[in-house]
Amino acid sequence: MKIIENRGGYIYAQNDNPYNFQEVIELAKEVASKCLAENQTKVLVNLSNMRGKLQPMDKFNLGVQGAMIFRKVAQVAVVYDKSQIDGFAETVAINRGMNTRIFSSLEAATEWLGVNVDTSG
Repeated sequence: MKIIENRGGYIYAQNDNPYNFQEVIELAKEVASKCLAENQTKVLVNLSNMRGKLQPMDKFNLGVQGAMIFRKVAQVAVVYDKSQIDGFAETVAINRGMNTRIFSSLEAATEWLGVNVDTSG
């Protein structure tokens, strides 16, 4: 299931489908486009239910592509499976100018973004 919606203060995106590099990139492009159209500068991408193991090159390429796609967005918080988080994709994106962090919990992500969680969606 894919969701992209304005939650008043941030754009919320979710993808629960199995991992597919191109699908994640397309989601990022859709989210960035919505941010620009709706004048939002904060994004919460919830991939915590997305399954599949990312290889190091996928993490590298996601960091590179994410930095290019979200270059006009102030903050991007990503929630992902704790067992998959190693800091590599985050470091690649940050080194390319993206203001992003990857979290294992929705609460930590929203706290970093400075937004209130809307659980109605």
